[in-house]
Amino acid sequence: MVSVSALLAAAATVALAAIAPTPVDAHGVLLKPKAQYGGKNGNSPVAKLESASVLPPLAGMSYRKTPESNTEAFTAAFQAANYTSLRQFLTAKLPSDVDPKCGISQLGEPQPLPEKVEFGFRPGEGFVENHHGPCEIWCDDTRVMADANCARNLNVELGKGPVKLAYDKAKCAGAKVLSFTWLAVHLSRWEVYVYCAAVDGSASSGGDSNSNGSTARPVITPSPRPPVSLRPTPRPSVDDGKTRAPTAAPTPHSTQKPTESPATRTPAPSEAPSADADSDATKPPSSAPPTPTPTPRPSKSCGVRRSAE
Repeated sequence: MVSVSALLAAAATVALAAIAPTPVDAHGVLLKPKAQYGGKNGNSPVAKLESASVLPPLAGMSYRKTPESNTEAFTAAFQAANYTSLRQFLTAKLPSDVDPKCGISQLGEPQPLPEKVEFGFRPGEGFVENHHGPCEIWCDDTRVMADANCARNLNVELGKGPVKLAYDKAKCAGAKVLSFTWLAVHLSRWEVYVYCAAVDGSASSGGDSNSNGSTARPVITPSPRPPVSLRPTPRPSVDDGKTRAPTAAPTPHSTQKPTESPATRTPAPSEAPSADADSDATKPPSSAPPTPTPTPRPSKSCGVRRSAE
């Protein structure tokens, strides 16, 4: 006869099994588009990599600290190694029997491209909170989304999942396969998650928020500036008096003292314009006689003394 305590224990075990997460809920699933696994455990890592062997940390950094610190160490070593994508890195480091594009996923019937790719763990959860590390979304061989720490930067609050990942949907036009890759580096032995699903990219339309085609700043070409006209100062030697307004001849000013020696003044240029009707009318009368007769200059010393007296 079965005891009451044994029955109660069995009932408790069944109840716990009903509410506990199954292996399928181990780390997360690709929900939209929905990945298929053919009965396999698609949510467990497709591979685990010994971090120090596949990508040695830089000097002074380590993969044995906090999840966030490990992610920073991975990012630094990843960039120093000149990898261009997470897929490129995993293609080089995964075992040959692991598909870096689909993992253990199986392509089923094509699904419409979603507005956002959805990924989640248990109901209402996105990424496992401490599973820090990079992730990418690809349409065929075109990367359409990437982030260096998806669990930290793109996650949602518990109970508000799944996480909805924005991607460049316009670049998925004509695509056949959408892939999601995630590398959790919270431990020194990294966990690789790869999912894929068949999609119908023929129905893809542009206008995704990640596309930068409409945000390019226009190139403004300045119009040519008109040439600056510098007006030369008219010179008497080239003025013929016909096409220019009459120019006053450089004769001695009327303010000069009559006693000034003619030898110290420059005589009027011989090429000055001939007398015009307007010239005499507009110029002030000159105090100098038409034909000044030079007079002997008085002695400077005597003249000064007399004026002082």
